This record gives sequence, C-alpha cells and structure tokens, in this order.
Amino acid sequence: MVVAIAKHDIKWLSPSPVWDKIGDLANKDSRDLFVRPTILRFNKDNFMDDMLSLMAYYPDRLIEWKVRPETWREPMPEPKTAARLSPIEPRSTFKKQQRRRLESQQKSKPGNASVEIPVSDLIPDKLLKLYQPAHQRYYLVTASLVCRKRGLPDRIINTGNQEKVSFVLRRLVPRDATTKLEACTPELCDEYAFVQTDNGLQWRNVSQDELYDVEQLMPDEERLPMFSIGFDELNGRNRKLVAGFIPVAKREAYLGAQLYSSAEDAAEDGGVSSPDAITSSKREAVQALFEQLVAAPWKAMISQAANVWEGILEGKSKNQPGDDGEKGKTALNANNVISEERGKIQLISWYLLLDMADFLEKYLPKVWHALFNPALKSGLTDAEEQFYDAMATVTINAGSYCTDNLFINGTPNRYINNVKHGTAYAQADFKTSLIAALAAVKGGSPYDTAKAKILADQLENNDIPYDRSAGDVKTTWPAFLFPFADPLKTDPLPNLAIPAGIDEEPDISHAKIDALTKLMAAAITELKTEAPELLTFKEMDLSTRDGVFVIRCAYERPNCGPFNPPVLSKPSEVFEMASFFDPDAPGRQIRIPMPLDISPAGLRKYNKNAGFMISDMLCGKIRNIRKITFGDLVLSVLPWPFHKDLPTPSKTGPCGKPGNSFGMFCSLSIPIVTLCALILLIIMVTLFDIFFKWLPLLFVCFPLFGLKGKKS
Repeated sequence: MVVAIAKHDIKWLSPSPVWDKIGDLANKDSRDLFVRPTILRFNKDNFMDDMLSLMAYYPDRLIEWKVRPETWREPMPEPKTAARLSPIEPRSTFKKQQRRRLESQQKSKPGNASVEIPVSDLIPDKLLKLYQPAHQRYYLVTASLVCRKRGLPDRIINTGNQEKVSFVLRRLVPRDATTKLEACTPELCDEYAFVQTDNGLQWRNVSQDELYDVEQLMPDEERLPMFSIGFDELNGRNRKLVAGFIPVAKREAYLGAQLYSSAEDAAEDGGVSSPDAITSSKREAVQALFEQLVAAPWKAMISQAANVWEGILEGKSKNQPGDDGEKGKTALNANNVISEERGKIQLISWYLLLDMADFLEKYLPKVWHALFNPALKSGLTDAEEQFYDAMATVTINAGSYCTDNLFINGTPNRYINNVKHGTAYAQADFKTSLIAALAAVKGGSPYDTAKAKILADQLENNDIPYDRSAGDVKTTWPAFLFPFADPLKTDPLPNLAIPAGIDEEPDISHAKIDALTKLMAAAITELKTEAPELLTFKEMDLSTRDGVFVIRCAYERPNCGPFNPPVLSKPSEVFEMASFFDPDAPGRQIRIPMPLDISPAGLRKYNKNAGFMISDMLCGKIRNIRKITFGDLVLSVLPWPFHKDLPTPSKTGPCGKPGNSFGMFCSLSIPIVTLCALILLIIMVTLFDIFFKWLPLLFVCFPLFGLKGKKS
C-alpha cells in the first residue's frame, strides 16, 4: 500500500507585520515588497533592545524602520514610534494586551492616528547604501517563513531535526560593460555566491553555472546566521519572524575576494587538467613572495640611488661658472653623499642576498646547490638552467664602484680604479657576480650548514650600525661587498636583454628584474614545501572599489532527503556597502576632552598612567634624534624657499656600553600628550593653509562661552 502524503509549499515572504502596510498586491511594487526580505535600519548601539521592544509592543509599526536612502546631510526620517520604545521588562500577556488596548484607544482620538508611509516612499529611487557600525548604523534583514495554505501560517523550524534558517549574501556583476553598477539588478547582472574553496572564500557565478541556478544554494556557500523573534498580532495571534544582522563591516573582505576557479579545484580533486593549471596558483604565490622579498627592495634601491645622483647633478648645475671654491665644495659634498648612500645600499644588499639565498634554498633547491657546485648544473631542467644562466649574467664592475673624486674639471667621473673613498674595503673585496655573492652570504663554497648559520646569525643579530670606515667593520659585518645598486647608475644587470619599448632609466633595470622574476617562476616545477598561504592570489577579477549585493534567506532540511532541497527567498533590494571613510556616511559625535587647567599646578595633577617599553636599540635611536628641534620639523615640511632638510643624526649604537646595554620603561600622561599633539596639529595645519586653502573644510571651531580653565 502506498500512502500519499499531502505536501504544501514553503515560501519566504516579507515580515508579516508589514503585509497590510504595502498596499494592493495588484501593484507590481507592492508585490515586490511582499515576496522579498525587508531590511531594517537602526541608528542606536542598543538596536537589539529597540528591536525586541518594537516586536513586543508595536509590531504593526515595523514598516517605519524599513531602510531608505540616506546621507549625513539628508538622514532617513526617525521612526515616529522610536521615542516610545522602552527596555523590555518581564510582563504578562495580560499586561501586554492592556497596553495594546490603551494604544488603540489613543489612536482612535482625533490627531493621534499613526502616520502611514506611502508605498512609493518604500521603493528607493536610487541605490541603497548601507553604512557600518562605526557610523552608528545597524541593519537587520527580516522575513517570514510561511506555509502556502490558508492564512499563511508560520513554518515551524524543527532545530532538533537539524533544520536551519540563515541568509546568504550574493554579489551582482554586470553582464554587459555598458551597464552601470548603480543600475544593476538581478535581471541585468550575474549573481555570484560567496563559496568556501581550498584557496579561501571566492565569488562563484551562479547565473552562468550549469548545475545550479540563482534560487539554489551553492556547495559550501557562506551562510550567515538568523534568529527568530516571537510577537503577538493585534488580534492576539502569535507569530514569528526571523532576522539576521548584515555584516557591513566585512565590506573589504567581500570586495577583496577572488573569482572562483573550477579548473584548479578539478585538478586538486584528481580531475584531468594540464600541468600548468595544477601548479599555477602555487607558482603565482611563490612568484609573489620572490617579488616581495627580492624584486621590490631591489627596484627601490635602484630608484633611490638614481634620485641621489640626480640631486647631485642638480646641485652642481646651480653653481656659477668660474666659482672654483663652490665647485670644490660641491664635489666634496657629493663625495660625502655618495659615500653615505653606498653604505646604506650595501647594508640593505646583504640582507637582500640573505633573503634571496633562503628563498632559493627553500623553493629551488637544485638551482641552489648548483651555485656551490657547477657540476650539478647538468641535472637542471631547461627552465631551471635558464634561470641559473640569468643569475650568472648579474655582474658588477668593481672598478666602477671605486671612485675617489666624482668630478674632474667639472665633468662627472665614474670610473677611476682606486680604493673607494672613505671605506675600509678594497676593490678585491667585491664579489663580481650574483652567484658568487649568494654563495658568500652563506659562508662560501663548498656549502657548509654550520658556516652558513654563523654568517646568517651575524647579520640577523647585529645591533651595531654599519660604518664602512671603521677598522673592525669586517669582523662585525660580512667581509665582501656586492651592492645591488649605485648612485652612479652602474647597471647590475648589464647582460640581460632589455624588454622592448623601454628606454628610460631606471625603468630598464626594473624591467630586467621583472624578466628575472618570470624566469624564476617558470623554473618552479614542483614544491617541496607549501606555498605561502597569505600570498596565494591572482590579479583582481572584480572591482575592489565598488560592489552591489542582494540578500537571499535560506531554509535547509538536511535530514529530509534530496526531494526537499533548501528553500531560498527572492532577492532583497540591491544595495552597496559604504567604506569606513565614505563621505556620505553619518558620523558619530566624537568629543575628545582636553585639559582645562594647563597651569603647572593643574598639569601636575594628571597621573602618568600610560607606559611603554623601549629596547636598547630604540633607545639609541631616540637619543640620536634629540638634536632635531621643532623648528627643523617645521622647515622640513615647508616648500621652497623655506624648506630645509632634517639634519642627519649621528651614528650610534644601543644605549649603554657594548655588552652592557639597557632599555627603558617610560610613563607619561595621555591628556598632556593629547594637548601637545593638538597644539602641534594647529600649527602644522595653519602653516599648510598658507599654501593650501582647504583649511575651512577640515577644521571648524565654535565659541563656547563660560568654559574656563580655573573655576571662578
């Protein structure tokens, strides 16, 4: 015998308290409001108390909290019922009914009728923008889960049977490039689900998916929690609605997520895919790590060195012809500048060599061992050999770095083979190739793990500033030189091919570094270790600046089998999320109390209750810059002709004596520091206003009569 079980549909609708407020369902706008979730807006930090009080005493006024477009200049009208909400107290059903009757009697009196909101006002005429909790705005998505039978009763959610209600956030992306984001609707744009993958949360196109449609939950789609709230209708009938908090503060996480890649998942699940697709994401991650550790600092050094050289030439060109005294002074200053800049570059180059060596040892071990034993080069793949050969072309001419005088008869002189000006190193101390330098930073050939660790620890643990002119510099720092850049524009990659269309320095060197990076990435065919997790990313597939979203509520019954799939609601209204510094965002009232009585007698009362620790090295740096005055700081930010560079602090080590250094514990009073910061801010902004006239848009003060530092 087969028993037929009567079934009825389960549907998501707008919250039942708003049904009689949205007008005739023959109107399309009213039908749209009826079948989709409703977003409520609150502007108080205790919004949940307001929501519970509203549903306990005034559920029929819920429509007043429906979100509408607003800015801080034109805020959304405050609900009329908001002033009547009170904290929830335990009350009997009889007390609630009494209050309802009293409310009904008050409404029947002339002039006390509740203000009805026209349906046209509930349909936004422009794109909704939801603001963050930092803007004192909170949003709840609300809906009713009902059975499609007479009276539309609430569907009972059997949590004991693992039934669950939640909501999902979907992103809309225009199908056509001509469609503006503001005009995006589910009819004109593709809907993307936020799904969990092995590469993190990603956006997966639901509209174009072959197995799913927009009214189905995607596998591993992010579900946001919802909760139910019970309330009594005016006729005494008990009902429920479900609500969920919209996490607008996660805007950057939603906008920064990548597009879902089905090819990578198929490869990781054992599907058929090309070798490139299998390791493409990991290769990109390792390439990004190489760019972060090696390529980017290398480019920065080249740019900084070029800027120093251009500054020297610019300073020389300002001297009058025939003024031999000024020429000599300029040459001497240039020598000092070049010498100091070369010291900075060499210091960074040692650490760059160490990072590059560690990188090769970890991700390209065969190439790494071939650096110490060229006989192993025969065992490299074609891509690894190309990268090895490219590194072998990174060489420097030691003679070009050994310059005693920069100017001869007013002409720049770059190549004088002499001991370098003001340094304890000689020309023989240079490593002329990148391969030799990489081997040297790990202790030299043959490779010895113990020697490599000693030299690495020497670099990692050194707390004494690098001084090239010191006699014992080779005992405290590496005994070899290999600068990755030089102010005299010597090219550290002379034999690498220049990519087409690049003919300006330092763009040529930057392009060569990029070419070397690509050769490195191509050489990675297998990984003995995991790719860096935080760097597994692709080029941004979606805009990280703007995005529009909709919400769908979901009802799931996992124990009811495949014939009872999850029930999704219609999409909510389209909205965007405001950034933290959105110019339209409402602003909290922030008041920073300042000390009133700033006489010595008043300031000494403030407790020094804020403390911080200063290491011995930081202590030395702080002591180093004490000679910089407030006047120096002001002049350093002023434009020509008032500008003056900050004085160069003298070189010093940690506080205390070598082997007996010490740190410090300092305590201060935050109110007094805030007062000093305010005075400094006013001075700096006022100085800027001499040249820029935007001060009235930034800083506003109002007179406050009667506020005195000393009590009368």
